[in-house]
Amino acid sequence: LSHADINIRMIDQGSSELNIIVGINEADFEKAIQVIYDMFILSEQ
Repeated sequence: LSHADINIRMIDQGSSELNIIVGINEADFEKAIQVIYDMFILSEQ
């Protein structure tokens, strides 16, 4: 997210260690979703 100039305001990890919650500004929501998708889904193709 930092490479896309999205400021991470909070990070939390669940007790199962299978999920990570990232808090960002609402204005960056759609851009963040696209960046995460590109990194996890498109990079595997």
